[in-house]
Amino acid sequence: MRCISFPLRKRLSFSGNVNASAIALGDVDNDGDNELVIGNIQGDLCIFKYNQPWRLARDLGTITSIATGDLVHPGKNALICISAEGFCHIFDLQNHTYDQSSDMVMMTPNLKLPIPVNISRVLISDIDGDGQQELVVARTDRYLHAYALQFLNNQLSPIPKPMSIASAPATESRPMTAVKEVRERTVTSTSTQLQIQIPNKDLAMTTSYQGAPLSAVSASSPLPGDSSSAAETMTPVSPGLGGESLMPLAPRASLFEKHQWLFSGQLGALATDGGGVLYVGQPGGQVTAISADGQTLPLDLRKDATLMETTTEVLIVGEKDEDKAMDMVCCTMDGSIQRYTLKGNKVIPGNAFQVDHPLFSLQSVSVDDNNGPGTDLQVACAWDGTTVIFNEQHAVRFPFKHRVCAFAVGQMAMQPGRNEAVLVYVTFNDEVLVYHDLKLSKVFEGETDFWSLLEREGRTHKDQDKESQLHAIRQALYQGR
Repeated sequence: MRCISFPLRKRLSFSGNVNASAIALGDVDNDGDNELVIGNIQGDLCIFKYNQPWRLARDLGTITSIATGDLVHPGKNALICISAEGFCHIFDLQNHTYDQSSDMVMMTPNLKLPIPVNISRVLISDIDGDGQQELVVARTDRYLHAYALQFLNNQLSPIPKPMSIASAPATESRPMTAVKEVRERTVTSTSTQLQIQIPNKDLAMTTSYQGAPLSAVSASSPLPGDSSSAAETMTPVSPGLGGESLMPLAPRASLFEKHQWLFSGQLGALATDGGGVLYVGQPGGQVTAISADGQTLPLDLRKDATLMETTTEVLIVGEKDEDKAMDMVCCTMDGSIQRYTLKGNKVIPGNAFQVDHPLFSLQSVSVDDNNGPGTDLQVACAWDGTTVIFNEQHAVRFPFKHRVCAFAVGQMAMQPGRNEAVLVYVTFNDEVLVYHDLKLSKVFEGETDFWSLLEREGRTHKDQDKESQLHAIRQALYQGR
């Protein structure tokens, strides 16, 4: 496999051990520019905007998973941070603006909701076709849950206009802070459990149609019997950039469990086709599909008894074509990568190849090329840093030389107004390295000898004297591309 290099990178400042799922790329403040979000097991959550630390939250517990999506407001992203201790922190940053002259600012979550412990994966998607985004979480004890975020009277309350510290009365000399912490309470309700018997003995499924909601009361809503004044409970303000505040999303909110499944094997990656089907990675390269009505269907993929202890990463590529077929890519810890075509109830094996590295992450990135925007490339990363970039016909390798604890690939704004494809590596040495200006649309171009490459760039040609050729080589290698 041909090796490639990416010479341009940025080194970001962030320390602490990072879980493999505690990293995300997304537009957390809804300004059109994507940010990088990283959380560590010490409870620190940092948002990097334009390669600089922009927002920081502390004491969030052992952060295991991070996601961005429109879980709260339709069409508007929120930041979801889940801890192993059983809390889901929701940050809404759409009222925040970027000021290049300001330093990093501390933030606090808008909502802190109880959730089951030991969550390892998270996905935000409408998996049942009801028009509302669900929070799908996988746990290390093989349970899979789907939650809906519910507010008072089943309606989303509008976000109040932020109160600026600068607009406070002149007599107020101390900084304004949140006057009440988020307080949790569990709401007990009856639940109806329906046991569904399915032929596959390897998978036991329990679907909860009316579960007990996991509820919390935000700082903006007094508990019954609370004697605090309305002024105190309705205007929590946390110090922000230029006097901004993180305002509560709604007076009351809860995570209502819509579905629950129990699997026989450890849960791998979660993926969705955007049409109401959820795909769950199972050990040994196996994948189980879950339909919009909650029914499960183990896909007929490869079976290898020697791989039953290896986790499976699964990725849905593109959208359904005219024949209602779509591609799925799977990779396992043994270094195997397999492509399938899903058409109806049929699973058609496609190209496959093997690498000698333990793969732990499989993601997709959309790049611009000569065929127009939206071309998908798949990227797999190993624990030793080896990164494989591939599509249906080609594959190349980027030999990152450090051990990796977390990896992300996607679109990120390195400067205002322009998102570009990046590779993000978090190492075990407290380093965050962002490779940019990747030119991914050219990574599969045909093999070219060195002299032809120099001639194509107008640097030299073969009949020049040796001194001129050496000068051109120095320029090409050490003076940039």
